[in-house]
Amino acid sequence: MVEHLFSYLYTKNELFREDLVISRATATKYLKLLEKEGFIISERVGKEVIYKKMFSY
Repeated sequence: MVEHLFSYLYTKNELFREDLVISRATATKYLKLLEKEGFIISERVGKEVIYKKMFSY
């Protein structure tokens, strides 16, 4: 999960679950938890929701 977040400028549910080989429900749960804890923010772009990092390295 950490490697995925550091590898991309943003992610979306589909990319996240494919990279981690997890279900859609699990990916949604993880992304919402990461957002709640302040690591990422969500933004609606058209019909999709993208998640952007809140931290820099």
